[in-house]
Amino acid sequence: MRKYILVLMIMTVVGGGLTVYLLFQPNLVVFINNETDEEITGLTLTYDEVKSDITVPSVQPGEDESIEISPSEQAKDSFTEGSLVLQYEDNSGETHSETVFEHFELGSMGDAEVIITDKNEQGVFTINVDEEVNKPELDD
Repeated sequence: MRKYILVLMIMTVVGGGLTVYLLFQPNLVVFINNETDEEITGLTLTYDEVKSDITVPSVQPGEDESIEISPSEQAKDSFTEGSLVLQYEDNSGETHSETVFEHFELGSMGDAEVIITDKNEQGVFTINVDEEVNKPELDD
């Protein structure tokens, strides 16, 4: 009988720990895929009410980088919804933007793949975005 109680207690602790771990995992992930033949630097991700823009690490040719978006940690308390935008400057200093998530809310889950296939002489990227966002279900 004591074995069963001990096993039940261990399962409860492990299950509770796993639940807490999963609750604090980022809900949105952006994958930046560099299909060019040169290193990509200077990318940032931003959205309304973000405390500070999210700097994307350098992405080597043929590599990819994943960036976790967690509004509960990265946004101001006033954040409720927004769109996520990738920004960078071209060779002349002009800022270019590409929408990554058209619309997401606090608690949204999903991912987006940002594929950079080319960079022209002016430093402008050719970018394709494939996003999938599941908005949180509202309790009735």
